[in-house]
Amino acid sequence: MGLALVPDWPLEYWRWLGPPAVQASGAPVPLPVLGGLRGLCPDPAAATLAGRSADFPLMLAAAWGRPSAFGTRGTQFDGGKRCARLPGPPYLFVTRIVDAGLEPDRPCPGSWLVAEYDVPEQAWYFEENGTRVMPFAVLNEVVLQPCGMAASLLVPQPPDAPELLFRNLQGNGTVLRDIPAGIRTLRTRVELGDLSQFDGVTLVPFEVSCEAVDETGALLPVMELSTQFGYFPVASFARQPGLLPTATERARLAEPCDRVVELRHRQERYGSGSLRLPGPMLLMLDRVTGYWPDAGRAGLGRLRAERKVDAGDWYFRAHFFTDPVQPGSLGLEGVVQLLQWYLLERDAGTGLTAPRFESVAVGHEVRWLYRGQVVPSDGVVTFEAEITEYGTDARGRYVRAEAWLWIDGRRIYHLPRIGVRVVDGHPAVRELELDPAVDTWLDDHRPNFVVPAVPLMTTVDQLATAAARLTGQPVVGLREVQLHRWLPLPGPARIRTDAEPAAGEGTAVRLSVWREAGELSRYEVVGEATVLTGTVPGPPPALLPPLPDGRPQPDPYEAAELFHGPALQYLTSLTVGSTGSSAVLDAGRGTTPFGRLGQGLLDGFLHAIPSQSLWRWIPGLSQDLVGYPHRLPWLDLYEPLPTSGELRVEARFAGFDQGHHLLPVIDVQAQIGTRVVARLRLVEVLVRLPGIERVPLRDRRAFATGLRYVPTAGLSSTRDGITTLSVDTVRRFDTLPGTTSRIYRLPAGLPLPERSTRIAVKEHVSGLARAHPGQIEVAADLRSAWVAGAPGTVWPVRVEHEADVVVVRCPLPD
Repeated sequence: MGLALVPDWPLEYWRWLGPPAVQASGAPVPLPVLGGLRGLCPDPAAATLAGRSADFPLMLAAAWGRPSAFGTRGTQFDGGKRCARLPGPPYLFVTRIVDAGLEPDRPCPGSWLVAEYDVPEQAWYFEENGTRVMPFAVLNEVVLQPCGMAASLLVPQPPDAPELLFRNLQGNGTVLRDIPAGIRTLRTRVELGDLSQFDGVTLVPFEVSCEAVDETGALLPVMELSTQFGYFPVASFARQPGLLPTATERARLAEPCDRVVELRHRQERYGSGSLRLPGPMLLMLDRVTGYWPDAGRAGLGRLRAERKVDAGDWYFRAHFFTDPVQPGSLGLEGVVQLLQWYLLERDAGTGLTAPRFESVAVGHEVRWLYRGQVVPSDGVVTFEAEITEYGTDARGRYVRAEAWLWIDGRRIYHLPRIGVRVVDGHPAVRELELDPAVDTWLDDHRPNFVVPAVPLMTTVDQLATAAARLTGQPVVGLREVQLHRWLPLPGPARIRTDAEPAAGEGTAVRLSVWREAGELSRYEVVGEATVLTGTVPGPPPALLPPLPDGRPQPDPYEAAELFHGPALQYLTSLTVGSTGSSAVLDAGRGTTPFGRLGQGLLDGFLHAIPSQSLWRWIPGLSQDLVGYPHRLPWLDLYEPLPTSGELRVEARFAGFDQGHHLLPVIDVQAQIGTRVVARLRLVEVLVRLPGIERVPLRDRRAFATGLRYVPTAGLSSTRDGITTLSVDTVRRFDTLPGTTSRIYRLPAGLPLPERSTRIAVKEHVSGLARAHPGQIEVAADLRSAWVAGAPGTVWPVRVEHEADVVVVRCPLPD
C-alpha cells in the first residue's frame, strides 16, 4: 500500500458551490464562496486567447485553477511547479480580456492586450476606504494585473526551465481621476516593451493606460503608467540584499520619539468623519512610531509607522496561491495612509465643507522601486516618509514625500515621489438621498395629484450644483437639459451627479438614480445637460410686450389647474391669453430650499404655463392631452434670483419642436421691474390621459386623491350594466409608476393584467355603490366585491377577458 500526494486546485471544487460572489464589505467571506461560478453565462465581450475564452472563469483559473486551463502550454505546471498567477478574490481585479494583438510564446515588442474590470457598486474596498472612491492599492492592481496576464501569455516557459516567480519591480505613473462607486467598468491596455535577460532573470516592461467606462459608454482617462516586471529564480529570493541604506538612514529606524499613536483603535480624530483613515481590512498601519514636524531637508516633517506581519492576514491567502506574498500595492497604500495621517495632523481639512482624501494625489506622478518582498514568516514592516512639499493648488491641499518601506530592518521599497491631497467632497461626483418623508417639500410636487416626483427645476438645480462644485464658478446658464423620464418618489431615492468638462464649452453633467435589481442593480441616467459657468451669456433681451387679450384667472392652485402643494406655491396672480400668459410670483412665498439657483422660484416660472389646458393656445388640441416637461433647450440667468419680492413671468407659445405636434414649445421670461433676470425655452410632451376630458379639474383632483366619488371619473366605461377596461389604458395612465395602485388602493407591484382586472371590478362596483373605487374591496377569487367597512352588502361579479380588455358584469340570478 502506498500514499501519493498530488496537487489540489481549489477551483475544481469551489466553482460548483454557488454563483459568482463579490465581497461587499470588510466582513470576512469564506474563499470557497468567492470561487463560485455556477450559473455564470458565457461572456460575449471576452476575446479568445490560446484557444480559450478569456472570460472571468479563465481569470479565476489564473488565480486558483489548474494551469492547463490555459491549454497545453500550461500542462507542465499541473504537477505542482509554481507559475505566474493572478491574485485570487477579494484581490482579483480582472474580469475579462476583450482584445489582444499578440501571439503566445512570442514576446515581440508592441504586443498588447486590453483587459476590463467590472467595478461592483458594493465592494469591500469602497466600504473600507475613508470615502467611496477606489483606493490607490486597488487601482494599482487594476492596471498591473493585466500585465501579469500578458507576461504569462507572451514569455515562453520551456518544460525544462527552473521554477520562476513573477514580481513587479518598479513603476512610475500618474492617476488622472479618482474612481467613485458607480463607475461601470475600467478598461486597461498594456503594451510590451523590449525584454532583457541576465543571470536567469527576465525583465518584462510595459506601457499601460487605463480608462473608465461610465454608464453612458463614455471613456474617461484614469491612469498612465510605465512599469517593469521580472521572472526570478526562486533561489534569488533567499539572498535579497534590498536597498542598502547608509548608517544615518539606518539610525533613523531606531531614533526615539515621544509621539506614538495607536491607529487600530479607530480614534475619533483618525477614524471618523468624512476625512478619515481606512477601516481595518484596508488599514496597513498599526501605529505611528515617530513624528518630527520640523525634520527633513525641507523642514516640513519626517514620519515613521509600523505594522506587525500576521501570517493569517487575508491578503496572503489571496496573493498568490502557492506563493503567498504581501502585494506591493498594499505597501504603497501604507505610505498613502501615513501621508493621510500627516494631513490630519496638519488639520488640512479646515474650512472645507466635506473634506475627503483623493486615492492618491491626482495629477502628481508616483514612482516606486521594489527590491524585496514581505512574506508570512516576516516580523515587522516599517514605513518611513520625509515630507518634501506641502501646499494648496486648484484642487485642494496636498503633501508630497519621499518614502521607504523596511522589513525587519532591511529596506526593500523606495518611493522617490508620492503625494496625497485633501479635496472638498468629490468635485466630479456627488451622491445624496431624496426622501419625501424627510424633505417634505418634495411631497408637494405630485404631477398627477398622487405620486410625488422630482420637479424639473430640482433636476436643473442638481445639475447646476455639480458643475459649480467642479469649476468653482457661478452658474450662468444651461443648454440642452434632457429628461429621459420622470423620477418618481414613492419612497427614498438615491441620486448621483457626474460632471466633467464638455467637448465644447461648459460642463457636461448627468443625474442618475439608483435602481435596485439584485445583481443588475445600477445607477441609471434620468437627466443630463451642459452647464455654463463663469461669465453671464451676453446682455439680457428686451422685455416681452404685454398680452393683448389676457384674462385674469382664478387661483390655479385652488382650481387644480396646478397640482403643487404649499411649499411650491410661488404664483400670486395669473392672466391667460390666446398666445401666452402673464404671472406674478412672490419669491418669499414658497418654502422650497433655495438650492444653488433658486429651484422653487425656477419651478414657479413654469406655473405660468396652463399645461393641463394647452388647447387654450393650440386650436383643435384634444382636451385629454396634458403637457409635461420634456427638455430645456436653454436657460439663461442674467443675475442671481431673489429670495424675496415680486417677479413678473411672461410665457409665450412658440410653436412645435421640429414641427412635432406633440412637442409644444414655450418661451418664458422672468422680469424684475424693467430688467430681464432669466429666460428659458421649455419643450413639453403631450401625454394622453384617457377620460380626463370629461372630468372638471377639481373633480379630477378629488378622484385622484380619493376624497370623493366622481361618477364621470375612472378608466373604464360602463354601458348597459357591463364595464369594460383596456389593459393598455391602465398602462398609459401610469405615466408615473404607482399611480393606479395608489388611486385604487392596490398592493404595490401587481402585474399589469392583474392590476387591470382588479381596477375594472372596483370601478364596476363603485358605480353600483356610489363609492370611490379605492373604497371597494375585491374578493381573492374575483367573484364578489363590497364597500370597505360595509361587508353586509356584497355585489357578485363575473370577470371575463377578451384579448387585452377586461369585461365585468353582475351575473344573472340562478
